[in-house]
Order: sequence, then structure tokens, then C-alpha cells
Amino acid sequence: MLTLPDPYPETLAELAQLIHDQLQPRMGEDAGPQALRIVDALRRELGGSLIYIPKDTARARRQRNDAIVREFTGRNHDALARKYGVSTLHVYRLLAAARQRRQVALFV
Repeated sequence: MLTLPDPYPETLAELAQLIHDQLQPRMGEDAGPQALRIVDALRRELGGSLIYIPKDTARARRQRNDAIVREFTGRNHDALARKYGVSTLHVYRLLAAARQRRQVALFV
């Protein structure tokens, strides 16, 4: 459990908790103080700034699509669509595009 100084700004508390949760499995009890040091360094360096943190949805989408192509067995279009929350038509289109890329690669 992360113990925060009182009072501690809500945004910094959320950030500290996120960092703590990532460090804790590897660092155990040392994760709390380390998370607070990291948040303090971010506060000193970026405090007062408005920063944008991208969701990186393009990378996540690319990883999902690559997984669909990797997991395709020849007959599991519907199962992959359900597993990844996309339409069966989308799975067919991904597989067709992957097949096209492989064919082009053969002639390059």
C-alpha cells in the first residue's frame, strides 16, 4: 500500500499510485518511496506545464491486428472477431491484406 504525505495533490497521488503499482512487484516495500521520488522529479521538471500523453492507439491497434493474423488457423474468423472485439468482416480484411503483403514480398 502506498502511503502519501498529507496533503498530497490528487493528480500527483494518481500518478504515484500508477508508478507504485508498476514498481511494487519488482521492488516490494521499496516501491513506495521510489514512486514518490519519481513523482517529485516529474513535479519539479514539468510542474505547471500542460503535457499531452498520447494513448498510442495506433500501436495498440497494430498489435491487435498482428495477433489476429498470427492466431488465424484457417477456420476461426468468428472466434477471433469475438476475442478481439472486431467484426468478422474486419478479420477477413486483415487476413486479405496480410496475404497481399506476403505475396508482394515474394516478388521483391
